[in-house]
Amino acid sequence: MNVNEVAAILNCKASTVCRLCRTGELVAMKIGKGWSIPQSCLRDFILKKMV
Repeated sequence: MNVNEVAAILNCKASTVCRLCRTGELVAMKIGKGWSIPQSCLRDFILKKMV
């Protein structure tokens, strides 16, 4: 998933998703200038934040 897709799911700005990726709070892979976030990592992030 890309940053814009994740931002829509989390109901936040794309810049917030980029910050989460840069800090490692949301596990992602840097591909060129963008980020790729695996669905399993997004699911883990959401579950972690719910606790």
